[in-house]
Amino acid sequence: GGYPAGASENEALYDHEKLFRINNNIMMKSWIALIDPLSYGKFFYCSHSGHMVQQDDPDIIIASIKLALSDYRKIVKEKPSGQ
Repeated sequence: GGYPAGASENEALYDHEKLFRINNNIMMKSWIALIDPLSYGKFFYCSHSGHMVQQDDPDIIIASIKLALSDYRKIVKEKPSGQ
């Protein structure tokens, strides 16, 4: 049940785009909940990138590395001596 009876019936059983957006929203909320408690955690979302973010949006990769290095320097400065 639920599958088209004939080859001419190409209707989707559900709205793929709507399902993608709902799933994406759920995933973003879970990622943010994971990162939120961290002092230096960041969440980057590239809406126009696929799985190959480094090719689709290299500027965000460079910016995130610079931000991570900046945060690392802050952590090192805040670290009590002797640790």
